Amino acid sequence: MPRGPLPHRTGTRSRRSGITSLRPTARGAATGALVVVLGLAEVLSGRWALSLFLMVFGLPCIAAPVITLLRGRRAEAAYVRATVSPPLVPVGGRCNLVVQLSNDAERPLPPVGLDPPAGPRRAGVLGPDPGRLIRWAPLGPGESFASAFALPTGRRGVHVIGPLRLWVHDPFGLVSRPVAEADRVILVVHPALAPAARTVVPRVVVHPRESGRPDASPAGDEDPGGELSGLRPYRPGDRLRLLSWSAEARYGTLMVHQFQPDGQARISIVVDDRAGVHRKAAFEEALSATYGLVSDACNSSLDVEITTLSGRGSGRASSPEGMVDLLTFLARASPRPVSAANAPLPAGASAVVTTSTARATLPALPGDPTVVVVS
Repeated sequence: MPRGPLPHRTGTRSRRSGITSLRPTARGAATGALVVVLGLAEVLSGRWALSLFLMVFGLPCIAAPVITLLRGRRAEAAYVRATVSPPLVPVGGRCNLVVQLSNDAERPLPPVGLDPPAGPRRAGVLGPDPGRLIRWAPLGPGESFASAFALPTGRRGVHVIGPLRLWVHDPFGLVSRPVAEADRVILVVHPALAPAARTVVPRVVVHPRESGRPDASPAGDEDPGGELSGLRPYRPGDRLRLLSWSAEARYGTLMVHQFQPDGQARISIVVDDRAGVHRKAAFEEALSATYGLVSDACNSSLDVEITTLSGRGSGRASSPEGMVDLLTFLARASPRPVSAANAPLPAGASAVVTTSTARATLPALPGDPTVVVVS
């Protein structure tokens, strides 16, 4: 991606400095151990011919920490920021991690590398292998650069990425030092939309709400009325006071609060999340069918509420752009043990989504809701 100025940087610099921030890499630890063995062998055997090998491996071990410290001081003006685009994506969809690197110093950055967005982090006292890091060409004074990396989206869930650290190394790759850190970002992989769910139209239940305003203003007006329904992406012209800074810190993108009119018709969808009665693939399809029902209801300007047989609720949404909480709920959903003692049956449900293996054991729900069976 092209170089250029970057707005709104929230990356952090390393709080550690000096020798305490140095981390030997696996190569550096192995080289240091080899130097110790050669030194002991030379002393014990009295063969000074090993001095040549000791110098070959020992001099880099001495120079590596000094070079890394000098490079670390030059890179202390570096900022790194990570964002997920888009922050919510269906299973198998395309999603990128956008990493922005900026140099605020008056001299070029030394060679730097960033932790890879996927894969396990190395624990303990060892630093990362330079060959596994994401590398950039050195940035000049005041320059910025952004790169995009594809993220895996084959597994449903709420995935935390980071924190990603920016490292400097010596030319031998023996010692590393962190110089900046990108905050954690969240990727929500929710179920894919099931087209088959669009053939089912659950009954609508009207739940009037009390309102002190006879006419509610839509989201984005000077004084929006109604009840808070969720979040949606920021659009030019939205009121700045409606921005959700907590959502921006969580998802790495600007979101605004969205309100729904008072007295809006609502449908309540119950997801059968009982453990031991679903096949894995069928349960995933049931979540996709639930997403389809929610999408249809929002397209019809209906308020949607999701609950489960285990007693968990996910909140409400009144438009396709206000479903952040609902999609996050569907991304996290999993079968749970349910007993009649701790999970009262939801009342006033419009539809119940279950699977063919669980249909026979489905408890009777009050109000005779529509039952959506996924095979």
